[in-house]
Parts: sequence; structure tokens; C-alpha cells
Amino acid sequence: GANFTGEALSLEALGIGVSKSALSLTAGALLPGLTYFFEVRATMAIDSASTSVATVQVVVVAQSLLAVIAGGNRRVSSAGALLIDGSASYDPNFVGSGADAALVYSWSLVHVANLTISAMPASVTTTNASSLSVPADAMGAGFYVATLTLSKAGLVDSTTQVTVEFSAIFVPTITFVPLDEIKYNTRWELPSERFSLSTKLDEVSQALMAAKSFSPVYTWSARVVVDGEAEGAGLDLTDSQVTTTGAGRPTLAFLSGALTPNTLYSFALSVHSV
Repeated sequence: GANFTGEALSLEALGIGVSKSALSLTAGALLPGLTYFFEVRATMAIDSASTSVATVQVVVVAQSLLAVIAGGNRRVSSAGALLIDGSASYDPNFVGSGADAALVYSWSLVHVANLTISAMPASVTTTNASSLSVPADAMGAGFYVATLTLSKAGLVDSTTQVTVEFSAIFVPTITFVPLDEIKYNTRWELPSERFSLSTKLDEVSQALMAAKSFSPVYTWSARVVVDGEAEGAGLDLTDSQVTTTGAGRPTLAFLSGALTPNTLYSFALSVHSV
């Protein structure tokens, strides 16, 4: 047989279950950056001299870090507080319970007008925080790019960004309710299986609504993303064969079969007052 150098490992110690003809590997059983050789030996039950050996080489490659900012580009009031959430960022290689303490978060705000890093006030949280907290009246009106860089020792950094327009006038802040981490059925038989997007407005908007001084009008749009760009006329969200909610509610819910499998969609919601 072939000759290998290295440490002989116990399959049980690796958390690998052994059956007669297959190995069952648990998540994290094999470490990134290492090469493993698995050997299987088959022997005839009625003739122990009849033996065959096969070997397979497995190279374990670390997956890239993934920096994630919840929601997309946004327009907010400079007079209100803003939280840009990057807590969904993660290391796909991490195995364990709780948060990954080895992740390092770095934030910046760049003013689009001059493409220089803005001098963020000390009250803006940037020190290895999974979210960027911008207090009320901290930033002047204008367009900014918020960038999150996710780092971890031994892995290549991952970067993502969103554009934020700080407006001098009141702008309601929209928050998307996180989707459950489940696989949605393309065709569903129970209402609970349908795909839906839910949103909520900030506390200031809700207070203004309670005082009847703000009456929000919701407008959804949905487009297919091709090569990173949203293209085409998009879905007709007012069609009763596409959604159960229409395009003018805080929640957008789709009928069975309205969305095409293996297709990337871009959903946008705008809110204004009548």
C-alpha cells in the first residue's frame, strides 16, 4: 500500500461515525488547512486472506469569512439615532456554542462628496462592535458609505458596505424583521410555510402615528438580480396571484409558486407620509 507520514488519528476521537461501507463526519470534525488520508480495508467474511484496500485524500480548505450588514442602502433623518447591524457576520468554519470571540469588527463612514473618511464623533461606536451606533445629530446631512470589515487570525478579511443618506428632514426608519433560518418550500400547502417579509418603523414614527401626525404609505418593489444588478420590470406585487398582501402594507407575503427557485431577488420598501 501507499506510505504516508503524519499522525494516525482515532476516528472516534474525530467524532466520525463508522458504518460498514461509509464514514459519517460531523461539522468541524476536520480542521481547515490540514490534509487527511482515509483508508478502508474490506475483507471477505468467509476468507480473511481475500482483502482489498482503498485510500482517499481529503484536503480541508477554510471557507471565507462573511461580513453581513442587515438591510440594504437607507435614507434616515440626521436628527434621529441610527444603528447599522453587522451582528449576522460569521466565520463558516467556526464550530461551537455562543458567539465567536475571535471575530474582529472594524467600521468606517466615508462621505461620498469627497471620498474621505469622516471624522466620526467619539459617541459613534466603532471599537470592535458588531453594530455601528450613530446617535442623533451626530452626522451632517449628505450621503455616506458605511463599511464593515470582518477579520480573524489566519483568514482573509471580508468587507461589505451600505450607503446611508442622512437627511435634514424627518425620515421614518424601516427595520426588517430577521427571517427564520429555515428552508422555505417553493410550493407550500400550509399558510405558515409561505415566504414573507415583515418590517417595523422606528419609535419616533410610531409616536407620530399615535398622535395622528404621520400617516405612512408603504410601497414595495421586487426585482430579479442578474450579475449583481436588479433588472427588468420586476414582479407585479399588486397581482393577487403573486402576493396575499399587495404592495402597500408593512408585510409582503407571497403565494405558493410566485417566486422562482434558484433565483436571486432584490426587495425594496419605501415609506412616505400622505
